[in-house]
Amino acid sequence: MFKKYITSIDQTQSFFTNITYPRNVNIFHGHYPEVHELHNLKLLIDEKLKTNLDKQQTNIYAEKTEFDVLNDSEVVKNFLGYVHKQISLSPGGQFIKLWNEMFVMQTWGNRMNKGDYIKNHVHNCLHLILYLTEGVELFLPELEMSIVPKPGDWYLLPPHVLHYSNKSTSEEARYSFVCNLTEKADWDRLKELNLY
Repeated sequence: MFKKYITSIDQTQSFFTNITYPRNVNIFHGHYPEVHELHNLKLLIDEKLKTNLDKQQTNIYAEKTEFDVLNDSEVVKNFLGYVHKQISLSPGGQFIKLWNEMFVMQTWGNRMNKGDYIKNHVHNCLHLILYLTEGVELFLPELEMSIVPKPGDWYLLPPHVLHYSNKSTSEEARYSFVCNLTEKADWDRLKELNLY
């Protein structure tokens, strides 16, 4: 915080400063070619959808599964293994070589029906999206771009990238599988620094 000191010894005044700056954003993306796995994941999402949506607890104004209910399924493990391999072999992807040792994964599935939408929001971690069907596009306003969903397309977004979807006008549901990858805390290092 910037502080400006007033002439009186006992008074300080705080100001808010907004700084706009460009930043580089790396988005890993590709196509998952296993069509039967996309179909099986769509069926799994249908099976695990929540019956009651608490709109105060999520940015997704659509049907979704509980968090982590998909983690143990073979189809999810296969997809995450595929993405891990693709990213670790690509330029700039070496940071993800120790995927399972570095990250805690939180997964869920979405089904957007006509009239559903996703509020503008960010994730404070890596955010992986796999599209299982076509449907309403995902907007990334600060990057001035959008993603048009195609079955099998996946995107790994860095932390703090704003994104949202407008209300769906399609009679067909848009399905997606989502995974947050949060870095695991290094407790030994935090203790060494007296932060824990």
